[in-house]
Amino acid sequence: MLRTSLVLILLLSTNLIFGGEASAQNKISSNYDWFKFEDCPLVRSGERWALSRCEMENGPDFLVERTEHASYFTPETEYYLTENDNETPNYKWAASAQFGDLVANDEDVITIEWRVEAVDGVWTPFAAIFRTSYGMDEYTGQRLDIMKFGSDHACPIAIVNYSGPESNVRAREIADAAWGTNPCRQIDPANVPRE
Repeated sequence: MLRTSLVLILLLSTNLIFGGEASAQNKISSNYDWFKFEDCPLVRSGERWALSRCEMENGPDFLVERTEHASYFTPETEYYLTENDNETPNYKWAASAQFGDLVANDEDVITIEWRVEAVDGVWTPFAAIFRTSYGMDEYTGQRLDIMKFGSDHACPIAIVNYSGPESNVRAREIADAAWGTNPCRQIDPANVPRE
């Protein structure tokens, strides 16, 4: 009797674990946005920098600060409402540390992959992955920058050196592992984990 009860408990636990994983997998997917810097309206500029807003269809609009050598992203939130005259920011996420140092020309097409969860039947992003180029000239490489969002947080959580399609899989695994959590308290923006 005891042995039968233990076996039933073990089977039930196993079903709950694997059932939970299957349930999570069915609730997570990807959406994509594509943009060019030349299509991002200028918000303001200085002597060596320019701040633009890139409008997204499937995630939060991004503010992009471009300097002489790189570009930095942060999601647009209510914090930036007065700066950008955007009366209806499309997400109310927390302002974050800067995210990525993308090197691109004005006409280059940039892809953002949103990891999305089903919320009341609507695909809602909780993380972003985008491929960036870094370095100069013949030393340029590529990597995937991963950012986690939430109602009270937004931060870069990992960088994956790009070496082919398996790198995309790894970036999704990292993003999905942070689903439903706030990892930002453990992240040092100056020392984001890198693989």
